[in-house]
Amino acid sequence: MERLNEMKRPTISLCMIVKDEEENLRRCLDSVKGLVNEIILVDTGSTDNTLQIAQAYGAKIINYKWVDDFSKARNKSLAAAGGDWILYLDADEELPEASRQMLKKIINAPDIEGYFFQVLNYTGKKRDYSQLVHQSCRLFRNRLDYQFQGKIHEQILPSIYQYSSQTQVLKTDLKIIHYGYMSANSKRKEKLERNIRILNKELERFDSNSFLEYHLGLSYYELADKKKALAWFKKAYSHLERGYSFSPTLIRNIGLCLFDLQEYSEVIGFIDYELDNYPDYTDLYYLKGLALLKNINYSQAIKEFEHCLLIGEVCGKYTTTVGVGSFLAHYNLANAYKGRYEREKAIKHYRESLSVEPDFLDPLYPLTKLLKEKYQNPAELISYLETEFDLSSWQGFIILADLCASIREDALAANYLARVAVNTKLPLEARLLYAKSQLALGRYNQVYRDYTCLIAEGIESETFIIEYFIAYWLKNSAEGIEKLTKIIQGLSDQGLKYILSSMNNICCDNQQNKGLKNKLKKGIQKLINKYRQNDAEQKHTINDYQHKLIYVLEKILRYNAYELFDTLTGKLITDLGIDEWEKDFIIGEIYYKYDYYNEASREFLKSLDNGGEDDRLYYYLGRICEKRELLADAENLYCYALNNNERLLKYHLAVVRVALKRAQKISSWVLKERPEAAYFLKEEKTLKYLLGKLG
Repeated sequence: MERLNEMKRPTISLCMIVKDEEENLRRCLDSVKGLVNEIILVDTGSTDNTLQIAQAYGAKIINYKWVDDFSKARNKSLAAAGGDWILYLDADEELPEASRQMLKKIINAPDIEGYFFQVLNYTGKKRDYSQLVHQSCRLFRNRLDYQFQGKIHEQILPSIYQYSSQTQVLKTDLKIIHYGYMSANSKRKEKLERNIRILNKELERFDSNSFLEYHLGLSYYELADKKKALAWFKKAYSHLERGYSFSPTLIRNIGLCLFDLQEYSEVIGFIDYELDNYPDYTDLYYLKGLALLKNINYSQAIKEFEHCLLIGEVCGKYTTTVGVGSFLAHYNLANAYKGRYEREKAIKHYRESLSVEPDFLDPLYPLTKLLKEKYQNPAELISYLETEFDLSSWQGFIILADLCASIREDALAANYLARVAVNTKLPLEARLLYAKSQLALGRYNQVYRDYTCLIAEGIESETFIIEYFIAYWLKNSAEGIEKLTKIIQGLSDQGLKYILSSMNNICCDNQQNKGLKNKLKKGIQKLINKYRQNDAEQKHTINDYQHKLIYVLEKILRYNAYELFDTLTGKLITDLGIDEWEKDFIIGEIYYKYDYYNEASREFLKSLDNGGEDDRLYYYLGRICEKRELLADAENLYCYALNNNERLLKYHLAVVRVALKRAQKISSWVLKERPEAAYFLKEEKTLKYLLGKLG
């Protein structure tokens, strides 16, 4: 009976087209081993071990000369297939185990001609929460009439639907995992450029074709050319017929391009126009919410993200980013509440986001900063994090160390990493983090040795190079000047190269560079001229230069090198072509960011004396006064800031908060002097409650 049942069970042919897929093919074929009855593999000219791997799995190999036509290659595999059903996959895909089991059942349905699968496209550096999901018909009956159509982005559905008006192609929960969009895919750019060539050639045959134009837009989007992508998407949209399967995805992608190009108001207007057509498409509400966040419209953004949670995930219906109806919506709800200074609600939604997707760590960092404000005591905060989140593994300790570093609790960070290092060799990221914590703790000799070892291993990130230089300067030794000079010469970023070179000359006290200010001026002018002469490709504007300089100076102060910071700011921020008040403001803002309040006050007051009228000056001075309990002065300064800029919510809240604090202070004094004044006891509780709400 078992043999009879086996004979009656429908058979499956796996059909593939491949070229140079030795990196992926084994994984794909392992995922269908024992499920498919035969493997038909059309090879279009592999020169690696693809064919040997295919032969090891018993594949029937058809050598085929590539003619820039995917349908012809696909149909070649169909012609050789003998199974009752055709399953088609690409080499960079695999079938998960749950889908294998479901597939065995659905092929027994008598009246179904095909099935849609959910294709999970990983888009990050590894298999994680970064997924884009779309629907694709990947399983269909083997009939002569069923043929792929289109030279690129070939489709099987048109021929299936032409077969009979009663044809049923069902959507399922079966999944295919696709790795081709991952950022580590070395062949992705080459394939996209090939696709663009074929699409342009195909378009020569038509006056217009929204399907081809849409896919051209997709190719340019994946190549990160957002302007070209948007132009093609808009062209497809201009003559789009409603009802096309890709219509909602096209709407989504236009919104994405506009968002990436920072056209936030246009995103909002465009999506509002389309929401009546797709009222259940979560991604559209999510995109609108992101644009509203950028426009600082927190209240409306909250409504959009709440709507995302109401609809939920739509993987079975639309092309969608996984998480827009769950953890990503919670995360951005938290960001919106944080923008409105509603701390408790922000904390709640950051926690919800982490609860839904523990691998999505982005909420941990703003959550930690909010909890630091709430708990004040770092030990209390860390105890909370250890209890609330699963940070028991060595990976968890590294995350916890990173969180400590983000709130500048460097001793705690170093302690966590040291505990991991006892039993586990620290990975590269953790070694970098450990070196940073040592740098912040002033252990310069140790840091210099650690960074020198990491340099020898070929670490070249911009952040790391900057910190390596800071460690060297703070070590204050003549050792390694030649090595640093070589590193500077090898930098591709001309702005950073010149900044580090200038700082290095100052820190090394090189007497041959006494004309540093003039040299710096000439260097900046040279960079600006280069920018003007190269069609804006280099983008070395004066603002870019200032931004890099300020970033390096911030890093120096972050690592508690006050004297070095003071030396460098006096020599490098001067004569950069900015007003005196702005120079003082920039220095004051950096001091303020790293809690050097006396120095920050000095620079802000100098800025005011030099004609500075920026509302932020008054706000920062107000914050410093508030921290020192000079509440009347703080209230006056906040009012000045508010008079200069009425749009910022934080200025309004600051005025209210200080007024409440002053009232609380008066209430406490009255109760101390007149304990029988019961009214003031109630008043004090109310004030305490309101201040708690304001954070």
